[in-house]
Amino acid sequence: MASSSKKPWLVILPINVRCFSPQWDWNPRFDFTREITAINRYHRDPEKKMIRLVPTNKMPVGFLKWQAFLRWQVRYPFSSCNRIKDFVDVIATQPKDSSAADYRLRQIFIFHYLHPLEADHQQLKYLQTLLSFLRELGIPVLSYLTPINYQAGVRCVGEEFKALVSENVGQILQQMAGNSLTAVSDNVFEGPKLTVANWTFLLTENFFFHQNESTEHLNISGRNKLSDSIVRLVLRKRDAEIA
Repeated sequence: MASSSKKPWLVILPINVRCFSPQWDWNPRFDFTREITAINRYHRDPEKKMIRLVPTNKMPVGFLKWQAFLRWQVRYPFSSCNRIKDFVDVIATQPKDSSAADYRLRQIFIFHYLHPLEADHQQLKYLQTLLSFLRELGIPVLSYLTPINYQAGVRCVGEEFKALVSENVGQILQQMAGNSLTAVSDNVFEGPKLTVANWTFLLTENFFFHQNESTEHLNISGRNKLSDSIVRLVLRKRDAEIA
């Protein structure tokens, strides 16, 4: 965008809460260092051809790198697992009874969403850098926190699940714009060149692939509802620009 002669009038930026968890953030399958290097190389010299890459998440992870990931120590509420490997081992089990199945699902929701989010988290810093970059280019941002299957999380972990996710979401919102975000409607906040919609709890469990879906993967009804919400906000911003 910095190199282009034409700029978009709006950037839509989804934020996945699970990206801040060690399950995603520390996973070598998702670091995409090679892709970032290729993009930076192209930005320095757009006349050169882009390198054709096999996506990082489609390539095997080296043994030593994967073992280092598994050895990472973690701190989670409501779980005795204190290394990544502990969670990975539980997830890999094939429970034979309902009690073991419930335990496995509980650990998955904890692993995905309940790692306490600190203000110095590297992904928060990257997010702040991105927003600052877009601000310098004068491009408004419409950002939204993607819906999660919070009802399944509450069912598997307890009411504390929603409260702790809300704390992490609050940290994200605060770091995005500090005190300059003001509420303009239910779960929608605005600041200078920035609109943020907190849709973490927008959708009920019937909008996900299945009742106990532990990721943000939506079925067609969920996708329609989310896309409709995005379109309404985009049109509102467009009308405000025109006015």
